[in-house]
Amino acid sequence: MASGGSENSITGDVSGSVVAHVVHGDVTLNYHAGPPSDPTPAEPWAKLVHCSKVWCDGQDRTAAVAVATHLASLHQDLPADPWLDRGLADRFAKRVSWLAGKVEIEFGAAEATLLSLIPLLHQVLWTRAAVDRLDGPPPEFYRDHSRLAARMDGHDEVRWWLFHRWLWLQAEVLRPESIAVLLTDVPVPPVLTAARVSSLLQGLRLEPNVLCGKQRMVELRQRETLFGGTDAEEHVRTPLLGLLLAVAYSMSIDTTGLSDIIVWHTPVDFEGLHSTIADASWAFRADCPVLSATCHHASVVEALREHTVRLDALLHAVRQAADEHPVLAPLRSLPERASSDDVRPSTGPDGKPVFSGWSRFRMDEQRVQELLMGEQLYRDRSLAIRELYQNALDACRYRRAREEYLRRTTDRASAWSGLISFSQGIDPSGRPYLDCTDNGVGMGIPELTGVFAQAGARFADLAEFRDEQVDWSRLDPPVELYPNSRFGIGVLSYFMLADEITITTCRMSRKTGLPGPKLEVAITGPGHLFEVKEIAAQGTPGTTVRLHLRAGIQESCVETLRRLLAIAEFDTAARHGRLALRWRAGEFKPSQGLGPNSYSGYGETVTSSTGQVFWCEYGGGPLVDGLHTEIKGSHRPNYKPRGALVNLTGPTAPRLSVDRTIILDDVVAAVTELQRSAIPDLLGANTVLTYKWLSTLGFENPTLADMIVDQSPRHRCFPADASLLATEPTRTGQQRLDGSSPLNHILLWRLLATDDAGDLAELVPELTDARRLLAPMPSDVSLLCSHGGFAYSWASAEENTAPGHVFSVAAQAGMSPQEAAHRLIQLGVDGIDVSCYPADRQRSYETEMVLLSRHGDGRSPWCERGETVPGLRIRTLSAQHHISVTEAARMLSSYGLIAGPQPEIVEQGYPSLRDLVRAAIDADAHPRQLTRDTPPNLLDQGWDTVSPAVREGITPIPVGAVLSLAEQLCQPAGLVAAQIAELGLVPPDLPVKPSTEDIMLVSTRLDGLAPWLDIRRPVRLHHLIKAHAVLNLSPFWVADRLTQLGFTAPSENLPYYPELRDLTLLRVSDGGKFLDPDQPVPLAHLVSVSRQLGQHITQVADRLRELGMIVPDLGTMIREALAKVPVEK
Repeated sequence: MASGGSENSITGDVSGSVVAHVVHGDVTLNYHAGPPSDPTPAEPWAKLVHCSKVWCDGQDRTAAVAVATHLASLHQDLPADPWLDRGLADRFAKRVSWLAGKVEIEFGAAEATLLSLIPLLHQVLWTRAAVDRLDGPPPEFYRDHSRLAARMDGHDEVRWWLFHRWLWLQAEVLRPESIAVLLTDVPVPPVLTAARVSSLLQGLRLEPNVLCGKQRMVELRQRETLFGGTDAEEHVRTPLLGLLLAVAYSMSIDTTGLSDIIVWHTPVDFEGLHSTIADASWAFRADCPVLSATCHHASVVEALREHTVRLDALLHAVRQAADEHPVLAPLRSLPERASSDDVRPSTGPDGKPVFSGWSRFRMDEQRVQELLMGEQLYRDRSLAIRELYQNALDACRYRRAREEYLRRTTDRASAWSGLISFSQGIDPSGRPYLDCTDNGVGMGIPELTGVFAQAGARFADLAEFRDEQVDWSRLDPPVELYPNSRFGIGVLSYFMLADEITITTCRMSRKTGLPGPKLEVAITGPGHLFEVKEIAAQGTPGTTVRLHLRAGIQESCVETLRRLLAIAEFDTAARHGRLALRWRAGEFKPSQGLGPNSYSGYGETVTSSTGQVFWCEYGGGPLVDGLHTEIKGSHRPNYKPRGALVNLTGPTAPRLSVDRTIILDDVVAAVTELQRSAIPDLLGANTVLTYKWLSTLGFENPTLADMIVDQSPRHRCFPADASLLATEPTRTGQQRLDGSSPLNHILLWRLLATDDAGDLAELVPELTDARRLLAPMPSDVSLLCSHGGFAYSWASAEENTAPGHVFSVAAQAGMSPQEAAHRLIQLGVDGIDVSCYPADRQRSYETEMVLLSRHGDGRSPWCERGETVPGLRIRTLSAQHHISVTEAARMLSSYGLIAGPQPEIVEQGYPSLRDLVRAAIDADAHPRQLTRDTPPNLLDQGWDTVSPAVREGITPIPVGAVLSLAEQLCQPAGLVAAQIAELGLVPPDLPVKPSTEDIMLVSTRLDGLAPWLDIRRPVRLHHLIKAHAVLNLSPFWVADRLTQLGFTAPSENLPYYPELRDLTLLRVSDGGKFLDPDQPVPLAHLVSVSRQLGQHITQVADRLRELGMIVPDLGTMIREALAKVPVEK
């Protein structure tokens, strides 16, 4: 240093500061020694923290380095995970350091600690979360991602990708308590609290508009003071740190956060993918960071471009936030835009790109708009009227919440009450219109331009609404608002009715409650320009939407609302010409149902004290916000919420389909709980609740019927009593039974319970002995029946013990499988192992039911315990339900079934058709499933006809099967029989040329379908009598014809015309079905027919035996049933 001709110098190492100043021409050097520099640590993560540019000279980073070393020791790896980004923490930390240098912000030591350690905490937290959750997503997650899940078999990269997508959704990973575990066993700087770290990590997952929104700025203290009032005082600008970390994280490019376009284009070279991300860099051009990356696959190019678009949106949001919030002002030096211009294909040895000419499927915006506006999406044009109502409902709810807040926080009084009105007619110019007017909160320019006119946007996303919710939440109790409408998509439905929309609106002030200017907008279609006009300086809060109806529109607002609106939350009126309707707020409007797309609830009604449940004598079902909706594809099959209309609104409102008509969520638990809480109102009214109503409810909604009986045991009932104990056949009251008969001991239980077993006591005197019978529950009938659509059919003893039946009836009755199994045992059903059934009643058991069903469809008929399930069926079903064959076999074994061996698929074909047939028999499979060759028509089209007889060992093939095949293949029966012989099977002898009636005659049910008469067994008399009733053929002619076909038929004592009594004996009900000739006649049938004909039961039994039916000894039958009658224990 030179001064005044003097030369001054400092030699040696200086750690600290040097200050020079001139005193009277002399230079004085003041040297202040500081602490010596810490040596750079060797551990990579500790080095990242130590060398980060977020630190200022002289700041103590020892504690942060110690935490980094500790985190490195906690870091875990997943060697099998191809997507795991092992270099993310390094890139993230370096991007933070790089950005800190770019923005030129001086961070305090506390802030530097957070900035340098968050990247490491992020990596450790999520990697450990992955290790802890390797069991993977539940089956429901795979069903929600069924297209990708279908590609998992043999593609581990797809399975791992879905795993990361599921892991991303696990919010508990970011809880403070999860983070606190990582910060034990090491001295932690005071700023590094679990709550603060959790908040910053959550910010990395937020969308830009949420991360930079006003609501989050309010939630986060803009400047926190640590050690205030001491020399160690520091300030922490958490919002600023959060945004800087979010930008750095986005610029780090997390592989698992890239677009799924990569996984859809597997196989991807993972080594090349990770190399691309690791080598990617950002270069500033004209104050815009440009991503530079060379890619080995076109999908990676597209994914990186999409990622850069998201970064661009983040940078833009950060700049806007920095302009609005002084604490964020230093972030104005960040760039406002980002570019992917340097993302390009890698080149090969020849210098040419390794791929070129790729393109991406895209949508035509105009065409998609037309689809969204059209009936292809919404199906029903009247849904536009529903959309109008629900948007008006939201506006009134919003104003109610705002009025309540102002009333509770100011002296402002309000007599406001909500009102929604519809008016349909023709304006003075002759143009038809439909108006929907509400006195809700109204809209201002931000709402009109940013929400109403922007497809997919919602008012709940506006900053004003989010800020307002913060104010509301501070009250005790807080003001709550549950929006339902989705402005944008729904508004597009208006154009199904209109070719132009006019909106007149006035916004109510948030702060004062005063009305703003009156605005008007005319919109002629999506994508069209419109102008917001101020037509008055001040208006009345509310909105009128006028649809200028297109020619030919027939929809009426009155008829539509009459069909859909059961209860209005605010006073509502509709007028169309002379038609007019009014709904008073909170009052239920009964309706008998005006078609399939309408609610139904009428007769005697009772409204619950909560106003959400409306007990009704007839009808029932779910409502959402008072409007008719349907439950389809529910988590509980066949769930029918009858007996009451339940209004799901506010916190209980579920997700709906785009057209709002179908409930997407599983609402069974919510509906059940609302009904349970409303039962005291039902019991107190003493109008709807009758024996007949409860019995009907036992069929239609057994869960609800049981809940009522639980709270009022005196109303216990067995819904089938009316039909079981009737003297004459009945289909009134309990029309749900199909005429089949219950198990013998169930009938005896009900006869004893009603003191109606006198005629049987003559045969078995011990029936009169006193016993404490088990009290019935309404759901008992559901448990003892199989369910095939509307009708109930009593299950056989074998079916009642089938595991699939237990799962099915449990779902029907709203029980867990274990509860259903336990109740069946109480009802006298033998052969059930309760311990093998799960106790969870909320879970869906679709996979179990499919595996346990004989046809793999989750419905009856069910496989019985001890039955062998074909290996090919197991393979097919396990693939469809995304479980391994081993897991499927284990599941079957746990319920007492046997998993058959897995057959091999022979690609080159079989030596002969006989070999193919034998293989199909052994594998219990269709021949086409076992070979790539095309089987002949007889095997291909006719296998399902002949295979039942083959599997059951019936030889020869039934005559009916041959005749059915001949009809199906349009070939002579003799030729079909010859082809069957060529397959190595034994055809029947056909001594005569078959006639058109023959296929009916040889059918056991006389309907031309299997099962068929067995030529090895004599034809019994009852078959001839039934043939006369069904086909109007003489028993003599039928016997002769069957003899010609090779059967042994009765020839003596045949009636010319069967007696009506015999037909009554053989029919199971007045519906025309007959008893199964191969099963013993049920006791219920004997009792019913005996009483119907006025004959003693022994006479009935004797005649049925004469007709060839199987009737056991009556005394033995009754005593065996008595031994199993359900009794209290």
